[in-house]
Amino acid sequence: MLLLGGKSTTAFAVQTAATLSAALLVGFVWRCGYALPTRAATLAAATLVAIPIILIYDLALAGIAVAWIVRARGGDELPIWEKAAMTMSFLLLLDPRDLAEVSHVPIAPLVMVLLVVVAIRINGNEARSTRLAIA
Repeated sequence: MLLLGGKSTTAFAVQTAATLSAALLVGFVWRCGYALPTRAATLAAATLVAIPIILIYDLALAGIAVAWIVRARGGDELPIWEKAAMTMSFLLLLDPRDLAEVSHVPIAPLVMVLLVVVAIRINGNEARSTRLAIA
């Protein structure tokens, strides 16, 4: 938020909201009893959203989130938009600091939010398939 020219109080408020949202999402996914790959992907992606400063070595956790997302699919082929999201996240995370300096847009947090969106989508698909199996 500061990189975008916002005030520090706004940045703190946005970070607090992101951290609380990530914690609530992880708690919800764990409480609902989703499969381990789904829970692990959500935890890894949400952790990166929750931390206030992402350093270059923290981005290794994004790779773990992607691996769990692929595992959560259970061998099924990923939809084209998920393939594009994974490819984009990989390419953008090769050098997020320099990309952010050039574009004045914080790249790493945006990619982390994208990974959380993919994990939420997997949670929704798993919940839908569980309801259909029960019915």
